[in-house]
Amino acid sequence: MTRIRHSQFKIHEIPSTMAVQTGLITQEFLDAERERLGPLYPMYYECDFYNSSTTWYKPEYFQYADYGKDM
Repeated sequence: MTRIRHSQFKIHEIPSTMAVQTGLITQEFLDAERERLGPLYPMYYECDFYNSSTTWYKPEYFQYADYGKDM
């Protein structure tokens, strides 16, 4: 028989929209953070972490540029 152990931790997800509603931060601040962080924004402000056991990166996390032009 397999026993399932219950976690001692409770997980609470508090979306950034609640902070806006309570006046802790402004929507303008969140908009600026979305632009600054790009694809990492959900990890910081939406409690959204991609499944690292199946994917170790997302292609949109990389910025492509020609770094060898001047060589």
